[in-house]
Amino acid sequence: ENNALVTDPNLLLAGAIRNTSNVLYGSGVGMEIGLGWTQQLSKALYNDVERNYSPNTTTISNFWSNMYVTVIKRTDEAYKLADGNSNLQAVSLTLRANAYQVLTDAFGPIPFSSAMDEVNTKPSYDSQEDVYDGILDLLDEAEALYAQGGSGEFTSTADLLYGGDIDKWRKFN
Repeated sequence: ENNALVTDPNLLLAGAIRNTSNVLYGSGVGMEIGLGWTQQLSKALYNDVERNYSPNTTTISNFWSNMYVTVIKRTDEAYKLADGNSNLQAVSLTLRANAYQVLTDAFGPIPFSSAMDEVNTKPSYDSQEDVYDGILDLLDEAEALYAQGGSGEFTSTADLLYGGDIDKWRKFN
């Protein structure tokens, strides 16, 4: 059968990296919001000047859901599946911390402490201060894993940023 019983955490992290880049630098957030607000690109979508500075609600919704569903959730799953591979676990934590940082910078208070509770469909919003404290905890945990010298590898073909170079991930952390 072609039904996989276990997902390779390398592939989950590759997807998380790709989705982070697509969300931040794609046509939605990167072009419509970033380049549109700074007037590096103009939007001919509306005749009303006021609307030229209002992002499409679909763009905001996609930004939010892609960061939670395809980045934070995948990095959480990769961390769990990478048991025994401290390098993959460290990279997972680094990517998750980055995703939370991007979200709280953009939206302010966000779900953090209860965000990965799959039973809770309405997670509480944490203050930015609490989110940043949590991000620092994730980065500290990742650094402890990097400092161990690491076990296992992040497959170079799955690592779309650093080609499997854990030292570069540690610097990014």
